Amino acid sequence: MNVKDTMLITLPSGKKVIILLAIDKEAVEELYQYLKIDAFQFKKSIAENDSDVSYISAGYKNDSGEIFWEDDLIPIPRWYENN
Repeated sequence: MNVKDTMLITLPSGKKVIILLAIDKEAVEELYQYLKIDAFQFKKSIAENDSDVSYISAGYKNDSGEIFWEDDLIPIPRWYENN
């Protein structure tokens, strides 16, 4: 599973989301499932090092440069939830 790029977006609510961009549309589902179920250490690192980020998701950029991502956002645990 490869990550091609990342982007940080701010939702209308003011909360921030890190979008990991997969290499193509087919790889998004695999990356999203990994982030949702298995990426505890990665999410913990984000929670400890960038407390402004509330969510994470996976997406891809098509040939026209448009970015699409899974809008069922995965919450990042807060640092106090890790203790």
